[in-house]
Amino acid sequence: MPKATKAAKEQRVNMVYTLLLNGASRMQILQYASDPKNGWNITTRQVDTYIAEANGMLAAESEYHRGRELGKAIARLNNIYQHCIRVQDYGRAIAAQRELNTLLGLHAAPAPQTVRIEGIDDAQLKVLSDALAQRGKSASDVFNAIMQVIAEDAQ
Repeated sequence: MPKATKAAKEQRVNMVYTLLLNGASRMQILQYASDPKNGWNITTRQVDTYIAEANGMLAAESEYHRGRELGKAIARLNNIYQHCIRVQDYGRAIAAQRELNTLLGLHAAPAPQTVRIEGIDDAQLKVLSDALAQRGKSASDVFNAIMQVIAEDAQ
């Protein structure tokens, strides 16, 4: 069998890559490669080499630069938003803005705050927090009340 040119090999690897993307099994790829109308005329071992190279390409796709991908996503959503505003499609503009807000985490709840009190260990604070919860009170309410008393005493 004559050796394939570099261009032919690249084309075949790209075809195997596409077949893998579309869910083809090794057996299906072998059948495709052995079909005379495709003109590959190669050994099973060579097909396995192409499959390995295509799998390498797929693995490379998983490596991305988060900042660059985030930037592309933001730019795309901004582009969609601008287009929708231009054509007065406000419903889709709002949808694009919501998606952008979600992407940027603008809907995220503020992180819970914790307080450590000198001389009281975590187990004691847990008992106190549970007791307050059973009475329908929150630790924040109690803490704010204590801070108010301290502020009043300071005056």
